Amino acid sequence: MPAPDSDPFLPYVNGLLTTLARAPEKKPIVFGTDRPLPKLTELTNDPGGLAYLAALPATDARLTVESVIGYLVGFARYPAPDDPEIDTLLHAKLAGSDGKLEDVAFRLKVTKHERRWQMVISLE
Repeated sequence: MPAPDSDPFLPYVNGLLTTLARAPEKKPIVFGTDRPLPKLTELTNDPGGLAYLAALPATDARLTVESVIGYLVGFARYPAPDDPEIDTLLHAKLAGSDGKLEDVAFRLKVTKHERRWQMVISLE
């Protein structure tokens, strides 16, 4: 995943994916134009996960559903990001507490109808 300090929105995106990958329950996360971005601290009750999230920079006030969807689709290198329906995989590396990297994959499903977006992210 990209370095969180290279862009003001990346800490949120990295935090979202890391929290999803480390969650004991592998439930999909859904957000969109009609559903706000999830508060990362509400996605885990693990003390280590909460400490990780607390160490991230504050969420940038300009962060929007559309910007998060754009980042994730861009990271997945989807060839046609303006498609009204996207179903693709985002491959990433997750650093464990021991520093070892683990391969993870996230299923990204995006739908766009008129000006309304929805994304479902799940761990594969």
